[in-house]
Amino acid sequence: MTELNVFGGGWVRGGPQPEPHGALPPSARKALETAENEMDEVVAEAVRPLRPFLPNDTDYTRISQTEQTIAKLVARQPVLLDAVLRRLVFDDVAARVLISEAAVPQANKHFGLLKPRIEAAQQYASDVREALAVLVSREVLAARGAVTVAEGVGMVRDERVVVVSPLLGQEELLDEVAPGLRERAQRDGIPIEYWQLLIGADGRLTVEQVSGTATEFESAIRYYNTDEDINWMNSLIDERPFAEKVAEAVISGERSREVLKGDLADATMSAAVVLVTYNNHYQVVEKTVRTTDHADAEELGSRTLRDVGARAPEVLRMSDLVDVGARTPEVVGQSELVLLIEYVPGVDSNTITKWSDHPYDLFFHTPDAWRLGLGDTLIRPWDRGEGANWRLEHNVHIVPIDNSNAFGDYPPPIGFTDHFLDQSGDQPRWVAHRIPRTELEAIRGRITASESEYSRLGRLDWYHDVLEIFVKIAAYGVEDTASSSTDPEAALRVLIGLRDDWAFAFSIDGAVDTRTPQEWRQVIKDLRTTSGVDQTWLENLDQLDKLNKMLLHAQLKEVSAEELDDDVWPGLTDVYLEGIAQRLADLEEGARYPDPYDESDEEWQTRFDREIQAATNESEPDNGPPTDIA
Repeated sequence: MTELNVFGGGWVRGGPQPEPHGALPPSARKALETAENEMDEVVAEAVRPLRPFLPNDTDYTRISQTEQTIAKLVARQPVLLDAVLRRLVFDDVAARVLISEAAVPQANKHFGLLKPRIEAAQQYASDVREALAVLVSREVLAARGAVTVAEGVGMVRDERVVVVSPLLGQEELLDEVAPGLRERAQRDGIPIEYWQLLIGADGRLTVEQVSGTATEFESAIRYYNTDEDINWMNSLIDERPFAEKVAEAVISGERSREVLKGDLADATMSAAVVLVTYNNHYQVVEKTVRTTDHADAEELGSRTLRDVGARAPEVLRMSDLVDVGARTPEVVGQSELVLLIEYVPGVDSNTITKWSDHPYDLFFHTPDAWRLGLGDTLIRPWDRGEGANWRLEHNVHIVPIDNSNAFGDYPPPIGFTDHFLDQSGDQPRWVAHRIPRTELEAIRGRITASESEYSRLGRLDWYHDVLEIFVKIAAYGVEDTASSSTDPEAALRVLIGLRDDWAFAFSIDGAVDTRTPQEWRQVIKDLRTTSGVDQTWLENLDQLDKLNKMLLHAQLKEVSAEELDDDVWPGLTDVYLEGIAQRLADLEEGARYPDPYDESDEEWQTRFDREIQAATNESEPDNGPPTDIA
């Protein structure tokens, strides 16, 4: 393997090892870091509910290891619950176990829902590395003094042909991008060098001379012969304004036009949508709308969606191209109802699955989903969930398209907006969310900065609506902290829920929450005399008994000294004393009552330690290298 020194004049055998990302040009390094940060963001959301229960040094990017860690938590949970119920003490230890009893299964489900999204994000990062290798090959050829003949192919002083690519099958690549060159070189005795350039998972750039042949199909050939993929690849490092890219493309000339949607004579739809491909491989969507309202909604809707972090394509009026120098005959005099929109490769939302035109549930918990949900709550495009009004790019990015019907007097579309607005009842209800306050302030700043664009188009009323809705959403932000893992109120709710679930399982009649502790003890006593029950039935009944006894302790702890004043709470003192008496009786009975496991405390402790160790061993990750890292 040969280390690559792009900026040092060529390839250096035996040279110093570059630092991770050190050999990448800044633009490529930034693109790779962006893809990796997006992957980390999805992983962080997937494990967010688990963080209070996992070690801080857990490497969550290793999917199989994280699954094993979760399995360990799930396996330990019954043993831990048994331990705290045996103590009959409601304290921080019990609170943590009770909260995890409810949280761990939910967190496990949450991780399962996002696992495909993590895998997709990892694959996307791999695709980015592969595409960047194609782009960096251009600079490598230049560093070798080669004159570019075609993508990845150069000629050095007519002395040799050099091919640099992430592909192994470079003979086929050479024939694809420079037909006839290989045959001419062989005929004229000009040597051909084939070099495979790779960007590793650590960002290290390496190059190795290869034979030029491959034994199987390589999908990266698409970065050389498919306009859609070439356009996406170039966009990774091209940070120029959209208008500048379009102007350059228009000047290069059109290669083809493909009608995506014709005129369906629907006043809420566009008159025409056409995919335009230019000679420089650039692609845009040319959309003709019916009204100025639609045109303004497209432009301002896209702007506000990007303000909140959603991946909305940029929009440019055809008439504005005159201002950036693209004064071709077909541009001058075009109507302001003709829009040029960034083309987004991918699949339409209504084709992602066979069972839904709007499969938002598959992506609902991703960062992209809540950002689009926030944006759509602000601009309110009522038809987002209809047909193909958002796309999935590279199986990762949720991209909203078609904002013509935004800013109307309609509620937000149901779907991703559920993160912020619950419309399931008779009246819509704002929902608490976890967007950090610092991020909300940054979003507010970008929205405020866009006021001038609304003003330019005479749409300040739209702007005021957006800002008013945003203020309401911001008011429902809550901090997401790990301290809630021992919150006594949350633990008490779980304790009551577990008690009620067992009461239902045992078909206990009546309102379970109105029974006194003494009445509960009698119910348990009566059930113990039921004939024809097995050991499991008795063990479950014992758990219900212990839940009630711990619940009594929790309720007693809630009573303050001030509340025991009859002037403050008449009758509470008598109830409290009765509870104390029952609590003492519970503790005495617990010390002598036969455990359903028929074991002493020492025997139970031995079994507890053994089960915890078994649960740990079963879920312990191996020490081998990870196999699921992109």
